[in-house]
Amino acid sequence: MAADERNAFEVYRDRVDRPLGRLFREYGASEAHWLVVGMAANVVARVAGLIPPVVLGVAIDAVFTGTGPYTLPVVPDAWLPTEAGAQFRLSVLLIFGSFIVTGVFTYVYGITANNFAHRVMHAVRTDSFDQMQRLDMTFFDDKQTGEVMSVLNNDASNLEVFLDNALQNSARLGVMLAGIATVLVYYNYELAIVTLAAIPLMFLFTLWFMRAVEPRYVAQRSVVGDLNTALENALSGVELVKTSNTEAHESERVEDASFSYFKRTMSILRLNYVYRPGMELLAGLAFAATFAVGGFWLANGPPGPFTTELTVGTFVTFVLLTQQFVAPLAEVSNIIDQYEWTTEACTHPLY
Repeated sequence: MAADERNAFEVYRDRVDRPLGRLFREYGASEAHWLVVGMAANVVARVAGLIPPVVLGVAIDAVFTGTGPYTLPVVPDAWLPTEAGAQFRLSVLLIFGSFIVTGVFTYVYGITANNFAHRVMHAVRTDSFDQMQRLDMTFFDDKQTGEVMSVLNNDASNLEVFLDNALQNSARLGVMLAGIATVLVYYNYELAIVTLAAIPLMFLFTLWFMRAVEPRYVAQRSVVGDLNTALENALSGVELVKTSNTEAHESERVEDASFSYFKRTMSILRLNYVYRPGMELLAGLAFAATFAVGGFWLANGPPGPFTTELTVGTFVTFVLLTQQFVAPLAEVSNIIDQYEWTTEACTHPLY
């Protein structure tokens, strides 16, 4: 198909490189302070969320079973009590305090990150409308109102969903995985190898999914404007439709456009139904492997090539932390879904 015969949006889309980067450069730079504060609060909240499993594991070994010292990462031993009762009380305070800190900084993160997202989207909406008004009439002669509304409304909403949800969830997942991996390696690097062995497989699986699903999102996005145009024509010309008795023809046009959208959507969902359960399976296998190997380790000593000691408290910490990243990893498909829609939306000439 020749370039001049193609949809004007598609021609422009092919020329856009790194659309999300352009979005942040042109619209996000002036509001970056909100994002920086939000991300800092996110790091504090996620780190605080790791404290209860760590403190519980230490308390089990030092206070309840007496098999290990009462030590906490990055906290000097001189600051910690030596009497069991005082250690227990400190553990309770730390766990309570960590939940309070998590709640407060999650609130700060939500407010600042959403402030960033909605300020950016305000600028995008107004700028895209101004850009639309500067286009000459030949553009509107070639474009149906439904296609333009798809850009001004649907694509702006997709950008907002990405900045509101996907960006926040990506940051939360990244900080959580880095924090959990650090704690696991700190306490027992050998068992951490077992727990984290699934991460490279998840990464490769995610790369495959993104490459496979991207063209399907492009195909789906191409029919949204057709569906909007069919609906807009049918509604705006309803008087003419009724006068000429062409209701059946208009219904057929809308049905064809809707079915095309249905087929593109199901094509994406079929891949999603492979990816999401696959990620849940890999995360579940990591949890099961941690429990099986750690349980054997406690009962029989270090298995195979492993040589380090494993205590009950450390094992409990491993189990709790491993369980924490099972659910977030299963949400990666939603993040990718929002990323693909946003990348597609950022390539339109009105932005």
